[in-house]
Amino acid sequence: MKMTLIIIDEHNIYMKKADYNEDDRTATVKGRRWFKKGLGQTYNINPKHIKYMWKGKKAQAFCLIDNKTHKSIDLDLKHEVNQKLINRLNYLTQAKFWEARLRRAKIPPQQIIYLLLAGAGLWHFLRLLLLALGFSV
Repeated sequence: MKMTLIIIDEHNIYMKKADYNEDDRTATVKGRRWFKKGLGQTYNINPKHIKYMWKGKKAQAFCLIDNKTHKSIDLDLKHEVNQKLINRLNYLTQAKFWEARLRRAKIPPQQIIYLLLAGAGLWHFLRLLLLALGFSV
């Protein structure tokens, strides 16, 4: 069976394709094509540690591997959820979003005056004031 190995080395992560042998419970990664062609690396895999992810319409097997021990690592997905922390982070994310949005949408008064002077807005405003005072312009 073909599978993807996610090899975790201290600060690095590598993804390699391997052939999994169910009888020996080992996965073998082929060597490079021209350099050390026959040499490959073998990893011991516990069948309980094999997980499946969907790629398109097919399920692809993958496993996490510790590079030091050449053994599989269990992917523990059962962890407690701190709902208060999640709610607080959601609130802070939304607050930062709206703060940035309002800061971007706010136009300073000096810029409004420049926009009015550039167009006919200020002239129309002055004309309304003069008409209200009884002057026909």
